[in-house]
Amino acid sequence: MDPKWMVSAWTKTVDTMDRYNQPGKFTAFTAFTAFIAYEWTSNGDGGDNLHRNVILRDDGARARQVLPLTTFQSPDPATLWQWLANYETKTGGQALAIPHNGNLNGVAKTPGMINTEYAREALKSGMRIQNTLGVNPFTIGAAGGTDTHNALSAPIENNFWGKFVASEPSAGRWDAVYKKDTAGFVRKDWTQSAQGYTGVWATANTREAIWDAMKRRETYASSGPRILVRFFGGYTFKDADTKADKLVAAGYAHGVPMGGELKDGGGKTPTFLIAAMKDPAGANLDRAQIVKGWVDAAGNTHEAIYDVAWSDAGKRKPVNGKLPPVGDTVDLTTATYRNSIGASELIGRFEDPNFDPQQRAFYYVRVLEIPTPRWTAYDAVRYKATMTPDVTMKLQERAVTSPIWYDPA
Repeated sequence: MDPKWMVSAWTKTVDTMDRYNQPGKFTAFTAFTAFIAYEWTSNGDGGDNLHRNVILRDDGARARQVLPLTTFQSPDPATLWQWLANYETKTGGQALAIPHNGNLNGVAKTPGMINTEYAREALKSGMRIQNTLGVNPFTIGAAGGTDTHNALSAPIENNFWGKFVASEPSAGRWDAVYKKDTAGFVRKDWTQSAQGYTGVWATANTREAIWDAMKRRETYASSGPRILVRFFGGYTFKDADTKADKLVAAGYAHGVPMGGELKDGGGKTPTFLIAAMKDPAGANLDRAQIVKGWVDAAGNTHEAIYDVAWSDAGKRKPVNGKLPPVGDTVDLTTATYRNSIGASELIGRFEDPNFDPQQRAFYYVRVLEIPTPRWTAYDAVRYKATMTPDVTMKLQERAVTSPIWYDPA
């Protein structure tokens, strides 16, 4: 809280971001668009972690006019909202606050708590609240991040460097205690995950354009792979619009992209375009799904998952509404897999078979890869470690888009 220290630290941070911001330039994988940003943390009495990533659209000329809000000044989110308003009023700039680590991971779990920690439940609750209060507080987009605390970005399973210095690669790290709460619950290091990325569809590779895309929620989250995903909703899409050379143009011309809102279509059923492409250096794709949530007239929320496009469609047919698993080529003895199953890209069109024009609803896309080794499998081979049966050794990496909302009003 020393004002001199705060000014010095903030100024150095701002100067560094401006120094390395190179609009329009990029290497094979990394865009050098540096945001001036910080993490604001609300730590409750039980160690509840309700963080926000505060990201400024602006350069140092505006950012240096203020100091960031710290948890030592106030742990109340309302104070952050006031800070954001004051920043925009004082500087004429713009700021985003993205919820981060919103689960209550520092407290003992009680029945029903896990269910409400997931974004899908928040999306459903938002529509239920809107029915009562007239406003939806949870029209949230999708974002992914690593949340590491060792100055490294570690979203890749075969190069997972841990979340903390004490969790960096070693023969026994999987069995180390990551956290123990006051109720005696022990969390092991193997439960930590290597993830993830935020995918942003921006009009240019600049700080401002990428910030604008995040503001309009034209984003998706990946658990680690650099999967490409497109998602559009409208009322007039045809099968011909799923052609690779037409899908994006049709999506913008006749619909809204991920993060957008569909108004009442005069009783028409909305249709959606989906396109996904595998990470060029990663695993093939298993399937692309639509996840739908809605609220009925009584205020009850519901959800459904629809398989829209999947690999080997000629042989994999749904049985009683369930699509069979894609298969599994993982060899845990060598921590390898083969891309002999799955598809390099998936494209499809979806029309909601249970659409009710009177019900609020949201739709988002989930894309799944074929099974691949988890970082624990790579560690087992690397260190010749024998792990206990409860340790997860495989996973299906995925990408999840921001929703498209339908509002009959």
